[in-house]
Amino acid sequence: MKKRIFAALLAATTALSMTACGSGDNTKTTSAETTATTETTATAETTATAETTAAKEQQTITFVLDWTPNTNHTGLYVAQEKGYFEEVGIKLDIVQPPEDGAEVLVASGKAQFGVSFQDSLAPAFAGKSPLPITAVAALIQHNTSGIVSRKGEGMDRPK
Repeated sequence: MKKRIFAALLAATTALSMTACGSGDNTKTTSAETTATTETTATAETTATAETTAAKEQQTITFVLDWTPNTNHTGLYVAQEKGYFEEVGIKLDIVQPPEDGAEVLVASGKAQFGVSFQDSLAPAFAGKSPLPITAVAALIQHNTSGIVSRKGEGMDRPK
């Protein structure tokens, strides 16, 4: 399940930030010494250009959590620690949610991704003023929210 979530997040962020670039050296030389010098110089220049291009093309993505870091967020932190986001040109900033939740930060454009509770998302999608957000993945298979009452208090049904 964690691999699927990570794959979905990675695919979405990669689609947003993917670009292609290339560089090459077509210089022809006549002597072996000049060829070796040219290849060394071209390799150094290509490496420097690739590093500069990668630094310029790296996209910062803000990901808002739904609560303090916990087991639901493990995939994000592991992928960040292993450098998976950097490999595809993403600098991931993981932030704590504000009091009004992750969906508000995403809707306002201050974050690109966020995790939220199903109970918060339903009103965000179906309220009088729905937020301009889209659900892209589920971290857990079932809603973990519930309503309970003490036994013997006369509350046997939601009614």
